[in-house]
Amino acid sequence: MKTEDFHSAITHLKTAVALLPSLAANHSNLGYALCRVGDRTEGENQLREALKLDGSNAKTHFLLGVILLDKFTSEAREHLLLAVNEVSCARLALAVYYAHRGETALAQEDMERYIQATHPAASSGLPAWLARAAALETPSSAFGFPVESL
Repeated sequence: MKTEDFHSAITHLKTAVALLPSLAANHSNLGYALCRVGDRTEGENQLREALKLDGSNAKTHFLLGVILLDKFTSEAREHLLLAVNEVSCARLALAVYYAHRGETALAQEDMERYIQATHPAASSGLPAWLARAAALETPSSAFGFPVESL
């Protein structure tokens, strides 16, 4: 996964899930890898399975929230809110969610919280990035996830 060879990782992670189906981390990692190669449907299924096994994993909530941004549902917001204390980018994803919905005050608030938590000096291009990400048909692509492949 660190080398971003997600196809190979998927092969190994499928084996890991088969051997240890009750380990949430295996499902979460497999879900992430599947989403990174464009299989969002199965990736989402694996992330949901991981949360059934460990509902407190902030990174898994963040990943599922980002994937759900593309469905434009409030469930994306719910998962992102569960991640904000541990995953700083969750604030940025929430800002995209709110901006897409036209809730500019909430988008601005989360963008500012993200900037304060990460790098206050390097924020000049962030408002333009936020506007572009919110306008995307698939906002999750702004976070590195390709459009689902068939």
